Amino acid sequence: MSPRSAQSQPPGVKGSTIHMANGHYFDYRRPGDSLIDIETMSHSLSHMTRFTGHCSVLYVVAQHCWLMSYIVPREDAFYALMHEAAEPVTGDINKPLKMLLPDLEVIENESQRAILLQFGLDPDKRPASIKPADWRLLATEQRDFMPKRRATRWDALGFAIEWEDLPPQQWTLTAGITPLPDRIVAWTPEHANRMFLARFRELVLEAMPHLGAQDAPTFNRPPRFDFRAAVMPVAGAATSH
Repeated sequence: MSPRSAQSQPPGVKGSTIHMANGHYFDYRRPGDSLIDIETMSHSLSHMTRFTGHCSVLYVVAQHCWLMSYIVPREDAFYALMHEAAEPVTGDINKPLKMLLPDLEVIENESQRAILLQFGLDPDKRPASIKPADWRLLATEQRDFMPKRRATRWDALGFAIEWEDLPPQQWTLTAGITPLPDRIVAWTPEHANRMFLARFRELVLEAMPHLGAQDAPTFNRPPRFDFRAAVMPVAGAATSH
């Protein structure tokens, strides 16, 4: 590499970084210094599939987060919307794989911590409603989106030519959990992106309406949210950054 090309290379392009949709880089070694914003998060989550892409239809993480924000108490809704905050930089790592890779889970947790703090949430104060809601939504997604049949015969090119119906499947994580009564209709990535951003705007402005004023400040980096003066309760809000 010539000295000129080396100087023109943005810092942090190599090594432990990824290029994000906003043109900036996320550094896994310094997650708190990375410039991730809500539009970048939403863009990524609305193009990221649940279940490592093995759903019967395209179903994205942004819709999962939006749904989560409606099945918890209102004061927990913002935390629920943001509960997959690390996934724009780690991907939606399936749980069985994550259990085999504890070092990867450490990186995911550190990224989650940094991003939640940026958005004014305390990673150590996750509302009690989040995990049960996540399991119930998982059971619903399994019912609505996981394959109902399996291939039993393939042609010479590897294309399935015969199928059989699957018996009801019971996952360990959803044992004894009742799915939501209504079936989920999967959204397009574009619609999921719009809905996620609209829900974010609704919940933030409900808590801090002054941020929607014409004279609200602008910044040269993504803002760090502070809900300590919120007019509506935001469960899990960080008390200091």
